[in-house]
Amino acid sequence: MSSERHVDDSNYIAHIREDGAEEKVAVHLSEVAKMASGFGSSFDAAESTRAIGCLHDIGKYSQEFQRRIRDEGPKVDHSTAGAFELAKKNMWWLSYCVAGHHGGLLDGESPYTDSTQRDRLRKAAAGKIPTYRNEASEKVLESYIDAEKCVQEFEKKTKTFYAAGQQASAFSASFFIRMCFSCLVDADFLCTESFMQGESREPVPTEGLDVIARRYEERISAFYPPKTALDALRCTVSDECASAGRNLQPGLFTLTVPTGGGKTLAVMRFALQHACKFGMNRIIVAEPFTSIIEQNAEKYRQYLDGEDTENVLEHHSNFDLDAFDEDPLRKNLRLASENWDMPIVVTTNVRLFESLFAARTSRCRKLHNIANSVIVLDEAQAIPLDEMKACVRALSELIANYHCSVVLCTATQPALDMLFQDYGIKAHEIAANRDELFEKLRRVSYENVGRLSDQELADRLSRHDQVLCIVNSRAQARNVAIALKELCESESVYHLSTLMYPAHREQVLEAIVERLKNELPCRVVSTSLIEAGVDLDFPTVYRAMAGLDSIVQAAGRCNRENRHPYSESMVYLFEPVGNPETGRRYRIPAITEKNKGIAEIAVPELQVVGQRSDFGSLQYIRRYFRNLMALSLKLDKNKTEKVLNDLGIATVFKVRLGMGGEMMCPSISFRTAEEEFKFIDDSSTPVAIPDKAIAEEVKRVACGVATRNDMRRIGRYSVPIYEQTLKDMLDAGKVERVEQLYVLTDLRWYTEEFGLDCSNVQGEGMFW
Repeated sequence: MSSERHVDDSNYIAHIREDGAEEKVAVHLSEVAKMASGFGSSFDAAESTRAIGCLHDIGKYSQEFQRRIRDEGPKVDHSTAGAFELAKKNMWWLSYCVAGHHGGLLDGESPYTDSTQRDRLRKAAAGKIPTYRNEASEKVLESYIDAEKCVQEFEKKTKTFYAAGQQASAFSASFFIRMCFSCLVDADFLCTESFMQGESREPVPTEGLDVIARRYEERISAFYPPKTALDALRCTVSDECASAGRNLQPGLFTLTVPTGGGKTLAVMRFALQHACKFGMNRIIVAEPFTSIIEQNAEKYRQYLDGEDTENVLEHHSNFDLDAFDEDPLRKNLRLASENWDMPIVVTTNVRLFESLFAARTSRCRKLHNIANSVIVLDEAQAIPLDEMKACVRALSELIANYHCSVVLCTATQPALDMLFQDYGIKAHEIAANRDELFEKLRRVSYENVGRLSDQELADRLSRHDQVLCIVNSRAQARNVAIALKELCESESVYHLSTLMYPAHREQVLEAIVERLKNELPCRVVSTSLIEAGVDLDFPTVYRAMAGLDSIVQAAGRCNRENRHPYSESMVYLFEPVGNPETGRRYRIPAITEKNKGIAEIAVPELQVVGQRSDFGSLQYIRRYFRNLMALSLKLDKNKTEKVLNDLGIATVFKVRLGMGGEMMCPSISFRTAEEEFKFIDDSSTPVAIPDKAIAEEVKRVACGVATRNDMRRIGRYSVPIYEQTLKDMLDAGKVERVEQLYVLTDLRWYTEEFGLDCSNVQGEGMFW
């Protein structure tokens, strides 16, 4: 039998290509080590990452693995060997990287599974893994590591936050492990891919940030000299960003600019100047909503791409990467999205932060490319308060240890400085005269008009030719829109909520933009999905009471281009009386209820009916966010602390080596932390609306052959609903399950005006 064949020590192989070509283990280890070391050098970990590259596949020197690869023998554990060798030399932190380089980082210990770092090391110590020690592997083991250098690299990272306490230093250790792990898994994947395909992947044609920065300066020169007073203010903000980018040392920055102040283009100018001045590799812009990403990524492409280059990677769930397979510039964007190997990345907060707390290889591959970057958090107030402390901890690590600068960019700046100060990091404001800027860019006046029934609200809206009304409940948005249609021409009334699938909402928004542009009557009733990042300009806005950040964001849709005096551009605040169908208050999300209560305590003026005030002033915003942050951290401490404790060192386990020897390994719960850290706690389930545009995709789901791109496209035609609502709709026959997908059974339950009809089974909460 061929499995009995003896394999010469000098010819151990790691991979076999379809054409029969063989790659030796020694060659693979050398190439991965070299590439991983190059990645690690961006955060001063070249020796550590070279070491794990050298050892990650040393288990392939076993006869069992050679039978596996040559003769399709049984699966073999080849990852534990290198992890065991590192642990024996007290390189326990690097041991985690090698043990998890296929399946993901493991928990150190766990009562719920045998798949832990402790169990893997104990198995190796007991001789229960294939024997890999031979003449060939000894050559690697004798020369693979500069232990002293590896210890120095590790200690340099973990001592940075020593004064902040043991938990801070332990988190630094887990963060360093994850960053080294990223270098290993990306290098291993790229080297293996290159051999198996017979050549390295063709990169997306990009340019250096210095070239991109020069082009950007040329293209924005069209704004100079400014033609209006508003243009002059925007140019001032842009110039301050450019100056700060060149002159301020890397660290934490805030850019506090009112809506309409041109911060989208200005913050990119800061990022480009800063990255070029301090030799940074890329710029990462994180947004809270895909609608903002799509809008801003397109704008950045206009200013940053060359004729034959593609410098911007747009990476989110709605972006169809497969659509560019035949495009010579964009055909390899999917490959670039795997590890963010592009000069400009525009992505979601979810992808950024969940990657920073990930254990899986697919999510961690990109992490080393976050090092040495400018990270822009647009609409920073949208970071969930439940996860704020954990997010700040990760950002602090990137700033202090991984050569990053972070910009918190928003009109409503959250009070994060108090959290960053715990780690000795001080924020620098980029806008030199932000108080004066807020006064000069004041575009609206606010007034509380008290309690309004849905009918009273509809009556008021009908008196305006162009008006936007934002409420906190999907049920109320529907009810008010119905009442409004009875009072004025139906074609002038638009409804928006997440009961409409994303592609449908986009169509409605396009119609709204067209009517506003042509100065036609346009009355819109929406949930808060319209608040941030949507370029709409109404003369009047109504907003149901909410947190002050939501109120100010809603005001950003009023007099956006400053065409009218602020005294004539009104944002009316109101308190809904209740649902006329049930006689009870509308149910709204708990976070909205909490923020509303904090706003009313922090800013009592909000509750004064009939009084006009500028609730968008920095004075009110600062007061609100200080109170919000203090209360939220107190209420949400347990959840936040759980994630940080998972990534700390709670215990140290022992592994006996025989002859009285033993090794010590601190336990870190990488896998548990990934499960605990949910940037968006979404209990909804998507229901696909069987539009003809996705008929083929739904058929492929039914046949069990759907691709990721099929599911992504179906997502653009899906509506999120609550678990109980889904159960009721299934029982009523309105929804059926097709393989892993829920599909609406009859399009009669979905209308152009209001989207999905969940009547009689519908909860009233609103999805963000």
